[in-house]
Amino acid sequence: MRGILNLSKTSNIPALHFLLSEIPIEGQIHRDIFALFYSIWSIPSSKIYQIIKYLLETSEPNSRTWSTHLLFLTKKYWLEDPLESLRKDPPSKSIFKETVMIKITAYYEKELRESAKLNSRMKYFNVSLISLRGQTHYALSNIETSHDAQKCRPHLKMLSGDYLTYEIKSSQSGGSAHCRCCNTADKETISNILSECEAHTDIQDLES
Repeated sequence: MRGILNLSKTSNIPALHFLLSEIPIEGQIHRDIFALFYSIWSIPSSKIYQIIKYLLETSEPNSRTWSTHLLFLTKKYWLEDPLESLRKDPPSKSIFKETVMIKITAYYEKELRESAKLNSRMKYFNVSLISLRGQTHYALSNIETSHDAQKCRPHLKMLSGDYLTYEIKSSQSGGSAHCRCCNTADKETISNILSECEAHTDIQDLES
């Protein structure tokens, strides 16, 4: 994902997911596990159905069986206990799939938003109203060529806290944090570049 957006290897994880509107791969694997469970649930006459039901009824909480892992996932995402599910008829596949997706997406949206709040380098990226349901961030819209991608690179780096200002460079490896373009600001920060630095007045005028 970092390679696609041409960000550094240390760019912020929450920013990657909210820019591309994708849940972590862990959540995608868990979604597939629930899809497999639905396939088993929908064929109660099968042998595997009986085995899973038996394991759910008898396995210890620390068991390493697939059914125990499934039980753990239902608790993690606040879904119905799988054994209770097997005692009733399954809903339609589309309804079950949407329910699972909503729960998993909500879990990771909350987790990544909390992580973003604690990250001072993401203060310019408001993730409170952005979802992880496949609608990419508007900063990525209308990108059709490599030239388009190159033009939006500074914007993406600033949003994700990956833009290396002299303030960040100073905190990481020492040296002065002042702005080299205008030589007046005590620190070169994102806000200084976007609204204060005299060397970038042409860009600031376009933004205003």
